[in-house]
Amino acid sequence: MSAVFAQYRAAVRSFNRSLRHPRHQAFALAVVVVLVSGVVFYRLVEGWSLADSLYFTVVALSTIGFGDLAPTTTFSRLFTVLYALVGVGLIGTLVHLVVSNAQQAIERPGPGSGGAEN
Repeated sequence: MSAVFAQYRAAVRSFNRSLRHPRHQAFALAVVVVLVSGVVFYRLVEGWSLADSLYFTVVALSTIGFGDLAPTTTFSRLFTVLYALVGVGLIGTLVHLVVSNAQQAIERPGPGSGGAEN
């Protein structure tokens, strides 16, 4: 169990380090803006509650698609298509940046870690 906890802590530290980079911050902010815009859109256009709107945006952007909520108008459906394409792309890019940062941190040993110095 402690090994799993140690891996979790390392992942959280890597994510925090990654978000210190301005480019990563910009992508994280873009993901938040996309989530909030989806919630507002579905709240106003579909009339869903805030909870249902947030639930649908997360389900849509995570590509789960349970199907229990669905846009009812053509306009909402077209928005959802574009929304999912943009949102999935942004989230995928952010995940790539964070994972790349973690890999670089693993490959680049810090001082006192016993690794070879270049």
